[in-house]
Amino acid sequence: MERFIVMNKLQLAACVTLLFSAFLVLPVQAADANWQLTWHGQACFTIVTPDGVRILIDPPDPSVGFPGPAGSFDVVLISHEHFDHNYTAGLPKGQRVIRGLTDGGKHVSQVNISVKGTQITTVPSFHDKNKGKDRGLNTIFVVQSKGKRLVHLGDLGHTLTPSGALGKVDILLIPVGGFYTIDATEAKEVVDALKPGAVIPMHYKTPKSSVKELSPPDKFESLMAGRIVKVSTNSIPIDEKKLKEGTKAYLLSPP
Repeated sequence: MERFIVMNKLQLAACVTLLFSAFLVLPVQAADANWQLTWHGQACFTIVTPDGVRILIDPPDPSVGFPGPAGSFDVVLISHEHFDHNYTAGLPKGQRVIRGLTDGGKHVSQVNISVKGTQITTVPSFHDKNKGKDRGLNTIFVVQSKGKRLVHLGDLGHTLTPSGALGKVDILLIPVGGFYTIDATEAKEVVDALKPGAVIPMHYKTPKSSVKELSPPDKFESLMAGRIVKVSTNSIPIDEKKLKEGTKAYLLSPP
């Protein structure tokens, strides 16, 4: 079953406060969560859920400097319609794509779908601190599997409240590079507010990235001192044990 509700910017601005003051409730299943995350650069990840669902999110245009992921996916998610997040030309023919925004980014689609037992929903947000007037709209994707929730913030441009439409967050994929999104200080504020078990920084300056305005993750590392784990590859498994160790940020190696 799929449900799409389309709102324009004015409607979104009027209701976004309400959305972030009420919990989005999804059914919880009692089971361990075993996720596999692979970072492809910028905000792009392959996510394999505990249900075995393969999800690709925010594939960038090759001009950004990162090679596109190979293979097919159960679903591809696009948080917003900027070139470093919505490149689908390299995907297999017939690939299922869910766009968080419609009409070239002018409207928000609130999505509620189930893919082989994995629930995917969206929470509307903005790409800036000015209710979308500067950089438009942004979609936050919430992926729930086996009772655990992964949240990909896309190009979030503002901070979030401690309890809101996101509900409980177990795994948080968060931009930290600033300029086009929240910066390291604001990212730390979001982490402290949402209190996830695992944090994966993204959308920051790397040697291969052509987006020169971004900052490296150094400041975020400093702010998260004592809670940073550097990973030698661009891939990481997330299991129940990691989620019970308290909030830790896993800094993946750039692809």
